[in-house]
Amino acid sequence: MSKNSDLPGEILEDIDEFADWGNETGSEIDPDKKSGVTVLFESISKTGDIQAFFGDIRSPEFTPLTSMLDALASLAFVGDKNAVDGLVSHWNIIIRSLLKAPWRNSTVEETIITSIHNWYPSVSSSQLMSVSLQHHICEVPFAPSVIALGPGEGIVVEAINVVGSYLAGFPNIDPGLSSKNPGPPPSHKLDLSRFRALAERALHNYELPLERVQRLFGLSTEEIANLFGVSRQAVEAWMRNGEVPQKRREKLGNLLEIGELLDRKLKPGRLALAARKPADAYSGLTMLEMVKDDRDRELLELTRRSFDWSGAA
Repeated sequence: MSKNSDLPGEILEDIDEFADWGNETGSEIDPDKKSGVTVLFESISKTGDIQAFFGDIRSPEFTPLTSMLDALASLAFVGDKNAVDGLVSHWNIIIRSLLKAPWRNSTVEETIITSIHNWYPSVSSSQLMSVSLQHHICEVPFAPSVIALGPGEGIVVEAINVVGSYLAGFPNIDPGLSSKNPGPPPSHKLDLSRFRALAERALHNYELPLERVQRLFGLSTEEIANLFGVSRQAVEAWMRNGEVPQKRREKLGNLLEIGELLDRKLKPGRLALAARKPADAYSGLTMLEMVKDDRDRELLELTRRSFDWSGAA
């Protein structure tokens, strides 16, 4: 969270503390230093004891987290941009922590990716999982857990439930089983349309360049590997680490700029189709074939010129 935010100082301190506690860097979670949310997830997955779960989440250990989420949500739901940015960022921290949790003989992330691939083998499983879980924050104000429990506890419960919904046998945490009474209604008028719009914008900014390229062009992991001349395993490592090797970044940057230009000019859903259609302007190749042939710089210049109408008047 930016230090020039308009949020109160004590909230910023809690956010910074949780950023460290939630492992914001995206590196592998140390098994001996799991995030508190991961511990909650493991406990409910093993015991299925929902009453014990609510006892745990109301322990002093979780007060800084739930208080911070309450404070952020009270501002975010009325349309405060800085608060929305913070809420989106920390929703993603919670989701990343949960994906690294163990599930049976694997991790949550690996289990979900395998399940999605079995159902939809032609799409990028990691992309579909990432987009689905990240964008769920836009629906959080309407979640039964948030309505019943308030944002602090409700957002944590919602995150665990939405991740658990992908796992066969995971117990759903019913907020109705909590003994907590709903809090008073918000004192400010909610602006949930603005919240959704700001959350979508924050998610767009949150995406890593490779994730953005993958979504813009509708690419599978195998297609990305083909474009960059590497293995599928290499691409998966880039996704996990959130970083592309230096020698691949120029191509990635060119591809991202091409995608952004076309995304603004074409109708929704057309970019993925256009990128796979041969064109005379590309000597009978498709855009993706040009990129594969390391002609990404040439393709970028062609794209820029095709939309440069500044001298046409």
